Amino acid sequence: MTDLLAIVKAWPDAEGDENRRQDIRQTVRQILSEKVPSERKSSNQSEQTTFDAAIAAASATATEDEARACFKDVPSPMPGTEPVVFLPSSKWRKDAPPAPVIWRDHEEFADAVLSVGEVAVLAGAGKGGKSYLCVALAKAAAEPTHAGYGQTCGLRIAARPVVILSYEDSPKRIDMRAEAMGAPPDAVLVTDSPPSLYGMDRKSRTWERSGAWKRTWDGIAACKPGLVVIDTGPKAMHGETLDPGAIIGFLQELESEAKAGSFGVLITAHDTKVARDSARRGDAVDAGVIAGSAQWHDSPRGVLHLTKEGPGDSPRILEAVKCSYGRDGWGARLDVLYKDEKVYAGLQLKLHLDEAGVAKARDALKSSPPSGQSAKGSGKKKTGTVNGGNPYAPR
Repeated sequence: MTDLLAIVKAWPDAEGDENRRQDIRQTVRQILSEKVPSERKSSNQSEQTTFDAAIAAASATATEDEARACFKDVPSPMPGTEPVVFLPSSKWRKDAPPAPVIWRDHEEFADAVLSVGEVAVLAGAGKGGKSYLCVALAKAAAEPTHAGYGQTCGLRIAARPVVILSYEDSPKRIDMRAEAMGAPPDAVLVTDSPPSLYGMDRKSRTWERSGAWKRTWDGIAACKPGLVVIDTGPKAMHGETLDPGAIIGFLQELESEAKAGSFGVLITAHDTKVARDSARRGDAVDAGVIAGSAQWHDSPRGVLHLTKEGPGDSPRILEAVKCSYGRDGWGARLDVLYKDEKVYAGLQLKLHLDEAGVAKARDALKSSPPSGQSAKGSGKKKTGTVNGGNPYAPR
């Protein structure tokens, strides 16, 4: 079944669920792309009844063409004219909560950073290892250590496919990382030069989905992913980092796709010098952790922050800055991992950290040299390090 037929087939099952039927009406309108004349101010009940009857008729058809034929000469009610339906919350009481996609690797506290239908952010400085961590998550998902999930870097991830839309690295670069980590050949699903997803219409000056939005998410849906990584979020919307309204709109659109496809979306973003300085002072990292508008922190359900303890190949501190549906403040200390002692192969867990452990790690940052500067008196270079010209250098 294709677009329209797949949607209308859900109409009979939605009887008595007005909210669900309104979702179906709206989706059918979008698929048919019927424009409401500007002179029309509202729809009447007769039009609504006729449109609903066309949906019901289409639900009984067997082909896409037959389904579309049911809407020939049928006026489409003006969107937004139906009343919003409010129901007791208990209607959803027996529904299962959204399944976690990325959560804390802990036997007692399964604090979710990202669940199905949600968006989370992974922030950190350039060359800190964010992209490697995303590939490590894909590898762990493809090689589950337990029933239903894999483990890496202090996190657990649902054992489902991972798609990476990278606006910074080519598929070859991504595969170099995956190969260095020993990931299965099909662990990371990528596309070459993904199109921008969100942009400003030049005439209306409003932010909206790009023309490539639908075909991109249709392609992603075909992969049946558990996690979609957008590296980086701002580059997927033409580099926008400051406009709160645009960012909120973009994140809401991503949530809509995540709910429809039953996956989670992880956005990478650069942190700020203020955040890095704050971490080095031992202060808690807050909404200023991500470059640009505070909405990059406030709107997503979860935020992870990756900090380097010092220059070069020093350990990293991964901290759960925000978990809307669980505890935050926990994290992990990560060591740099090498393949054959010369090829950089990402990060590996050294130590799980609770809140007190993260605080101690921040204290340790105070005494280490800033990232990018050499430690006093240290003239050694590790074979295969960033400074040694390693082609697998972290980012």
